[in-house]
Amino acid sequence: MLIYRMQKKPSWFWTIFLLLYVFACVSGGFYFLQPSSPPRLYYTILISFDSVFLVGYLLNIVAVLFDILAIIPFYCFLKPTHAVHIERFFSRKTWQWFFLFRIILIFVGHNFDVKQIQALFHTDIRIALSVINIILILHLPSYITTFLYAFRQPTLPQTSS
Repeated sequence: MLIYRMQKKPSWFWTIFLLLYVFACVSGGFYFLQPSSPPRLYYTILISFDSVFLVGYLLNIVAVLFDILAIIPFYCFLKPTHAVHIERFFSRKTWQWFFLFRIILIFVGHNFDVKQIQALFHTDIRIALSVINIILILHLPSYITTFLYAFRQPTLPQTSS
């Protein structure tokens, strides 16, 4: 069993970021799946022109789901005593692959967001940079905790039966 043990109780900083991240991911997931949302409209129009855009839509859905699933290692990083139950279902390798796929999905799974930011750069560079900063501030702690949970867990001694 592999568990990352924090040396002391997590600070309020990480707890606040967890709560913000949960709110952002869950509300973003519901927003993305609403039939009248701009992302759905964007992909519906693109897919009506060429079905190859269905791949981008599916990658965006996977990216949203991975962002929501990233709540689990974030929570386990903060509450290592609860991680014991989750470790029974997901191994350390699973979390390492999960982190790798999240990194890949940054580049291929957010086509709508990239187009929105490109449009903001054409409108006002300061607003575009502000949006990028907000996205980084909101998502970077989840990547940090997922990395720490996946790669920095000390190996516990194996008990012989």
